[in-house]
Amino acid sequence: MGIKFNPFTSNFDFVNDAIPVHDVEAQASAFNAEAGKTYMVTGTAYTITLPASPATDDYIVIKDAAGNASTNNKTVSGNGNNIDGSATHVINSDYASHRYVFDGSNWFIV
Repeated sequence: MGIKFNPFTSNFDFVNDAIPVHDVEAQASAFNAEAGKTYMVTGTAYTITLPASPATDDYIVIKDAAGNASTNNKTVSGNGNNIDGSATHVINSDYASHRYVFDGSNWFIV
């Protein structure tokens, strides 16, 4: 619940604006990702496994928080679903951030 100025009535109105909430989790080794979470990844090279049966429009964000993905690649597995046409996606750019969205059949990076 918030307060917003309404210029048409010159009043302040109570509004139910949607405030984005980010469920952020740090990870430093291989893990199974959960939909709706943001992962700040560090550590050596390892695999991140996306959910096998997510709901349509589920998403996951993965961020190279250590800035070492060029030397410590993180491999994202589609777990039976494609990611932009491939079984896996490699995060290999320092400080890269990727949002994976499921369309009901496959994961896409947006």
